[in-house]
Amino acid sequence: MPILNTPYIAYFDGACEPINPGGTASYGALILQAGEPIWMSSEIFRPENGNQTSNNLAEYSGLIAVLE
Repeated sequence: MPILNTPYIAYFDGACEPINPGGTASYGALILQAGEPIWMSSEIFRPENGNQTSNNLAEYSGLIAVLE
């Protein structure tokens, strides 16, 4: 039976290491429904132009993953 009228909560974060900007960017994302995880993802962000990475782009990638 589906749970009705329960809030969805999304968490996401990103990082760019070992240097920012220009390092390896990655994000993690999680969606909860009624406190239970229903979806999660973590990826390395790979921009089309290889060296344009930053923590801001990594966090934005996490947001986009949640919205999709």
